[in-house]
Amino acid sequence: MEADHPICRHVFDKPFKVVTSEDEVIMVEANVICVHTDASKSEDGVEIGVFSKDLEISLSFSLQEHASVFQAEVQAICVGAKHISDMKVKDCKICFFSDSKSALAALGNCNIKSKTVYDCISSLSSLGLDNEVTLHWVQGHNGNVGNETADQLAKEACSRTDYDETVYYGLDIVKREIREWLIRQHFRIWCSEKGSRTAKKLLGPTNKNSLNDALKLTRRDLSILIGALTGHMSINSFLVKLNLSNSKFCRFCSTAEETMAHILCDCKSLCAFRHKHFKEDVVNIGGIRKQRYLDLVGFIKDIGIL
Repeated sequence: MEADHPICRHVFDKPFKVVTSEDEVIMVEANVICVHTDASKSEDGVEIGVFSKDLEISLSFSLQEHASVFQAEVQAICVGAKHISDMKVKDCKICFFSDSKSALAALGNCNIKSKTVYDCISSLSSLGLDNEVTLHWVQGHNGNVGNETADQLAKEACSRTDYDETVYYGLDIVKREIREWLIRQHFRIWCSEKGSRTAKKLLGPTNKNSLNDALKLTRRDLSILIGALTGHMSINSFLVKLNLSNSKFCRFCSTAEETMAHILCDCKSLCAFRHKHFKEDVVNIGGIRKQRYLDLVGFIKDIGIL
């Protein structure tokens, strides 16, 4: 990964101006070239749009899926600046309009914290050598024709993959990839070990939200939860191993072995209890993994096996 990690660079002399204040009135003169940029991120991907009626520019590109909205907003401005420079536009007043305050604030800051921002500043600086360049914040989805057009261009780019420049991986993306890799490795190693069959089946991969829910339980309820998820409690399949029961069959239906998976998921005699706590009469293993731990504890208490 080519990471968009923080870099120690300072740029004090910039040949362009950044305006992010809502109070400052934007006065667009007749001879000013207006350029609108926008970005969009959805399930379809990350897209950018650049529009200028004055220069007859309508650009739309689809970025790599790892790009953040912030990176896309900065990249849209960078693409617009590069395109205008390639058009050899000189001695003009050029105004960029963006609805991203964070992107404009980063471009106006003297302390550069990412490669993406630095590359955009370089493109704006090149354009600003021969032109008077200003970056303005504009409220998004507020009836501004230019902004709405740029937004529409961005959304139309969801099926295109013709953007040929690499978008750096943000540090948060890199950290997330490392965390997910660690979770996968942990689960793979745990599954390869012998024993803990019930816990492996009912717990699944590590879930931070579930762990936080477990920490909110009382000591008694936490003990019940651990017993339920590991199968180490007063169920016949476990009691037989300790010579405390003569039968492995379920005490409720007498048709199958009394395991935690059977009690939580399949036993037809417990449908009413299951519906009360899980909102379903029958739940599969995947469904049990999604249940709140408080509901699992409540179910175990209600069926009276403690």
